Amino acid sequence: MYYYGLKFHLLAFRRKGTVPFPNKIYFSAASESDLSIVRELNWLDNLQNTDIFADKIYMDKDYFEPRKQYIQLELFTPVKVVKDTPECLKLRDCAYNKIFSAAVSKVRQPIESFFNWFIEKSNIQNASKVRSNNGLWLHCFGKLAIACLTFLF
Repeated sequence: MYYYGLKFHLLAFRRKGTVPFPNKIYFSAASESDLSIVRELNWLDNLQNTDIFADKIYMDKDYFEPRKQYIQLELFTPVKVVKDTPECLKLRDCAYNKIFSAAVSKVRQPIESFFNWFIEKSNIQNASKVRSNNGLWLHCFGKLAIACLTFLF
């Protein structure tokens, strides 16, 4: 099976004032949804008393609401406007939504910086000579190892 695109998933712990510390790393096909990967891997079920700052894609109440109760999980995502919301409600909530989304994005900024740093240091996006699945995995995990060594030293 050839992948035309690859996605890098990362669960990391926040470290104030610096890039987050990677905890779990996973590669998937770019066509797979981030939320389906989180569900499949059960990454969140092992966390206790955790605040999660994530993209809008993670706003799935069916998945997160039960976890809020038994593992004290709190999810923060930028506000996603619901389809068919009346214009008067959109305007009423506009200021709150902008401020809240900006606050979540500010906390998420270091993880975005980490991804940018990883792409810069590893040059992982240059896989033009990869011709097989095994070669692709070797390329990805080799680049990841190089980036981790750079990160440590």
